[in-house]
Amino acid sequence: MQELGLVGSKYRPNEKEDAILKACGLGEPLRLGPTGLKICLVASSVKDVYIVFSPKQSLWDTCSSEIILQEAGGEITYFDGTKIDYRQSSGTKIPQAFIVSNGQFHKEFLADIKN
Repeated sequence: MQELGLVGSKYRPNEKEDAILKACGLGEPLRLGPTGLKICLVASSVKDVYIVFSPKQSLWDTCSSEIILQEAGGEITYFDGTKIDYRQSSGTKIPQAFIVSNGQFHKEFLADIKN
């Protein structure tokens, strides 16, 4: 896979997250704050991918910026490839890690993470 521009949380990842980033050939991400901003950086092709490892994200952190991303050809899915269900009954938190990409390599990236 080509070298990708990564945007990430302003907080340092743990060892598992570092291992995934290294295994996928991703370098150090641009670290900044709001989730919506990071998704829009991917939508506008400033960065290629944003990986959210923490299950602490709120649904409202992604829902409005996801439509911008989709209109730009990008995708947001869980690591297994399923989409976030904003009508879930489990509360307001996104229950698992997810990936935001510009859509050009999303399936390939998911396959790399599974390995």
